[in-house]
Amino acid sequence: NIDATSTFNTALTTTPLPGSVTFNGIVNYNQTGAQTITAKIYSYLKLSGTGIKTLGTGTTAIPANGALEMSGVATSPTLALGSGTLNVSNSATNLLYTSNGAQTATTNEWSSNFQKITIDNAADVSMANLVRTIQGSLTLTNGTLNIGAAGGLTLDGASLIAIAGFITGTTTSDLTITGTTGGTVLLPLSANISLQNITVSGTRTLAMNGTNNINLYGLFTIGSTATYDNGGESQIVNGTGGSISIAGKFINRDKDNFTNTNGAIPGIVPTLNAGCTVEYGLLGNQVITARNDYQNITFSRSGTKTPSNTFTPLGTLYITGAAIVDAGSHNIGDGVTLTNFTMDGGRLILGTTGTQPMMAGTYGLTAGIIQFNGASSQTIRSNTYQNIEITGAGVGNSNGNITLNTSGTFVVKSAGIFVINDNNITGAGGTQTVTVENGGIFRCGNNEGFNGFTATLTNNSSISSTIANINLNMGSTVEYMRGGDQPITNANGLIYSNLLISGTGSKTAPSGILDIQGHLTKSGTSTFAHNNGIVLLDGTTQIFAGLTYNNLILTNDTKTTSGSSTIIDSIKINDGTALSISGTPDTITLHSDATKTARIGQIGTGTINYNSNGKFVAERYIPARKAWRFLAVPITSLTQTIKDAWQEGG
Repeated sequence: NIDATSTFNTALTTTPLPGSVTFNGIVNYNQTGAQTITAKIYSYLKLSGTGIKTLGTGTTAIPANGALEMSGVATSPTLALGSGTLNVSNSATNLLYTSNGAQTATTNEWSSNFQKITIDNAADVSMANLVRTIQGSLTLTNGTLNIGAAGGLTLDGASLIAIAGFITGTTTSDLTITGTTGGTVLLPLSANISLQNITVSGTRTLAMNGTNNINLYGLFTIGSTATYDNGGESQIVNGTGGSISIAGKFINRDKDNFTNTNGAIPGIVPTLNAGCTVEYGLLGNQVITARNDYQNITFSRSGTKTPSNTFTPLGTLYITGAAIVDAGSHNIGDGVTLTNFTMDGGRLILGTTGTQPMMAGTYGLTAGIIQFNGASSQTIRSNTYQNIEITGAGVGNSNGNITLNTSGTFVVKSAGIFVINDNNITGAGGTQTVTVENGGIFRCGNNEGFNGFTATLTNNSSISSTIANINLNMGSTVEYMRGGDQPITNANGLIYSNLLISGTGSKTAPSGILDIQGHLTKSGTSTFAHNNGIVLLDGTTQIFAGLTYNNLILTNDTKTTSGSSTIIDSIKINDGTALSISGTPDTITLHSDATKTARIGQIGTGTINYNSNGKFVAERYIPARKAWRFLAVPITSLTQTIKDAWQEGG
């Protein structure tokens, strides 16, 4: 009995053994020359020394968890079957190549039943003319495993463990990675590798180190559920007659491109089969090769992915992670092909004209940002979005609603301009947010104003009543620019920063308080209908247009006129507030008619600056009947006549 911690060394040409013997430890045939191996059951059989080691008559067995070690010196020993049989269990058995000299693996010692193969030979091991499948593991401890001429290596559910060893091949070597177990196979290379046929199938992934290349002399096949990862700058270079068929996923981490010069596949036009995916997955910037045979295309990790030209995927475009896809100059999609669009992270930048995004299929957007950066004539496709940013000066809605998912956002960024004339921004559940940032402009052309209206077939506000979270940041602008009448809305206590009245028709204020904390300006031929409400200017350093106001309340800092105004009911200048009447000259008229006469509220610590030519005009309505009236004015004028002052000029 040789126990598990012991080694039995034999240098005899023939080793006579008793009929009953148990080898639990190492039995080492170490003769410098030929030896006959006694037919027994060996838990660990080691062949070392030199010469041919021949199996004796009968069956030499390697049981479950057993091992055969092919060792030796500079001239490695080989195994001959002779008249014997080598029987290897298919349960956790291990074949080791550990010689000090070069070794060529053969079918004699490499039984198909060995589950684990270990290469620990600094002088290298060749598989020339040998085709073998490993189902357990391949461990490269030291040296290089050369698949060799006409050799074939298959890892079927087997893992590859590279400690300090490498793998290489020849122009007639085949490599297959298959199965559903074993994880990713990172090809350990010390230089470029030449291979004839490569197959990746099952659910396996073959990965490169991002530095060394594959010189391909046959067919590279990526199965429908398999993945190839080029790791970075590793290329598949056409040796002679190389071709690539992709049915699964090809992860391209090359910074330059996919199939052009300096790209992942610079000299071969791959076949992109139905259902396949090409993923641009570098942690950094990448150029996207424009191809119209992409089935599914994915952008992942980080960096900016920039198309070299316009292209249209036939399946699904997917953006994930922190990847930025910059389609600012080239469209992705043609607006007709039903390209699906999925996004759970990252950013898509759109800069070209027309309806964007150009993908016309089904959308599934749960995270990430779509940035509309069009300088002119860019419209947002009617669909459901998670997060939208407007950074371009020429962005509008298209022919339908813009729907936001739960917790979705719509942001007009600084210098961004968004125009909407019909339909609305909507979303269910009330968790969405619309924001206009400092310097952003939201141009409202809807017939029911800016916000708060429950849409009907023909009537709607720019922002549906379903969205209550609206942030108009200081310095933002909302412009009422419809060519026709519009209500100025303030649903849910909306406070405006800058409010611009333009277009034509009547812009009707709410009957309550219209709170403005920025500038109130007017352009075009539109008119302002006060609706018996209050305009509250309570921001800092504000300008207000020359409009007809019912009640005008000025509070906080300085308020400067921009045109002559008329007050129907009252104007109030609160404590600490300065009214500056522009010297262009502007006037503020306190209107008087048969119904009421406007008044100035108590000023307190407020002040009025007339700037030389600014002034108040106080009207006094006199009923059209004969009667005595006592009239007086608290001013002195050398030029104004009673006709000018009291009879409005005639």
